[in-house]
Amino acid sequence: EYLSQLEIFLESKASDLFDGRSTLQLHPRGLEYVNSKLATLDRLSDLNRSAEQNTIEYIRAYVSDINDHQRLERIQGTLSRLSRVKLMSLSKLQRDPTPIDLT
Repeated sequence: EYLSQLEIFLESKASDLFDGRSTLQLHPRGLEYVNSKLATLDRLSDLNRSAEQNTIEYIRAYVSDINDHQRLERIQGTLSRLSRVKLMSLSKLQRDPTPIDLT
């Protein structure tokens, strides 16, 4: 799975990424995927803040993907500390024409 591979990669390269010796290179679709998963994590956090009203919904949503949520929290912590992320095309000869939507 993409998230577990990204987490392993970030953990193994964290010091180089934080020191600026390396730049995280992501494909546009990978960046969109991580962004959409982080948005889901944010919505879950919103449910947690209003836990008095939505306790059951929050627990159900968190438990259904507990490994992904924990993994995403660690990935988010790492990504928030990075100063650079580079988008990479699969083709080295041309720019990837994929439009990116991070909304």
